[in-house]
Amino acid sequence: MITNEDQAKHYASELCDAAAMDKLERLTAGLGQENERQNLVARATLQTVWQRHIADSAQLLKWGGEGSAWLDLGSGAGFPGLVIAVMRPHLSVVLVESRKRRVAWLERMIAELDLQNCRVEGARLESIETFPAGTISARAFAPLDRLLALSARFSTKDTFWVLPKGRSASQEVKDLPKNHGKMFHVEQSHRSGRGNCRRPRTMEQESMITIAIANQKGGVGKTTTAINIATAMAATGWKTLLIDLDPQGNASTGLGVASSARENTSYDLLLQQATLSECAQPTEIPGLDIVPATQDLSGAEVELVSVDDRTARLTHALHQQTPGGFTGYDVCFIDCPPSLGLLTLNALCAADTLLVPLQCEFFALEGLSQLLQTVERVQQGFNSSLGIVGVVLTMFDRRNRLTDQVADDVRDCLGNLVFESVIPRNVRLSEAPSHGMPALVYDHNCPGSRAYIGLARELIGRLPENRKAA
Repeated sequence: MITNEDQAKHYASELCDAAAMDKLERLTAGLGQENERQNLVARATLQTVWQRHIADSAQLLKWGGEGSAWLDLGSGAGFPGLVIAVMRPHLSVVLVESRKRRVAWLERMIAELDLQNCRVEGARLESIETFPAGTISARAFAPLDRLLALSARFSTKDTFWVLPKGRSASQEVKDLPKNHGKMFHVEQSHRSGRGNCRRPRTMEQESMITIAIANQKGGVGKTTTAINIATAMAATGWKTLLIDLDPQGNASTGLGVASSARENTSYDLLLQQATLSECAQPTEIPGLDIVPATQDLSGAEVELVSVDDRTARLTHALHQQTPGGFTGYDVCFIDCPPSLGLLTLNALCAADTLLVPLQCEFFALEGLSQLLQTVERVQQGFNSSLGIVGVVLTMFDRRNRLTDQVADDVRDCLGNLVFESVIPRNVRLSEAPSHGMPALVYDHNCPGSRAYIGLARELIGRLPENRKAA
């Protein structure tokens, strides 16, 4: 079992010669530099790149590597494809990646490492010319059944699929149609806590829980709540996705995703110009991915007006991975814009439940009544299963008597639907986004961070069974 960087380097050195090890060192150095320009991997994993990425990729040679070519789908940062090409120079390796900035990175590394056996197909898999592949690999590319369907035309009777998966690997194999005609073997990864084949998950669920964070009133702490509750959930072991559905893109900024790094965004997801796996990108928080937003999203409402099923675009995007909606994530949070327009309506139609941040002031109560009416209409016309998991009081100031009065009124009206945890006014919560990090990372001991940790604990206790209707 590989548990540290030295063990990972030793493991890799046993599988290749000194020249290949030198190229792998150059690859890791280049990765660190490029990661400053675009989010190739979570920054927190750069300290363990040999263990988490190099050795993770190298171990796939145990099961693959025979035949005419190695096809790596969704190559992204180059794992496992670049590592395979370095360690097996006699093997033809084809990397498939549709995102232009990552294609440029892969092409640059191929040139710098002089990998004459490796090339990049900078396009969607569906548009690539068919060729026979001896081995097909994919790291967090798609669920197993969809992956087999997409890559079927590249396979022969002798093709091996080598797929890093998580603890749900056995269930994915079991759920395949009986006539799929393939034989799969699930084996434990060499890296501690990882299975072959998918990223580790601390719990097995048949589908992702989707939670919209919405309130049409602006400035109530929706984005702050989205960022910090998603971080807290990821820290407790939930594989978490945050979708930034606000054209301002503040959730993306607050998680350190630079504007230049937002290649495929929630706009592309809604307009069906990219899939969820192509839009989601890692953050610096382990276990937390984000679908970023740009100002392009502000035009989506206009473009969707004349589109069929315009209220269900996000639903289709989240559930196209598999019929059951399995995406590889345990929970998805949707940060909604401060309005009840088409973007928020898409989020409510796609969500299982709703989390409402409520500022402790009089006008917020009026906004809450409007939101509850909208939820009722969505239940009646679009999403009958939508519920409200809870209301969280934000910007709570005990020095202000109005704050206590509003809090009491909300609890009298909604009862146990209101979370016990309240989010105080806290300067650290305001400072953290300017540093591109959640408050839980910026200062995990501040009152705001402690409040969000308590909120996450309550939220986990309410999922998934406690979904209360509005």
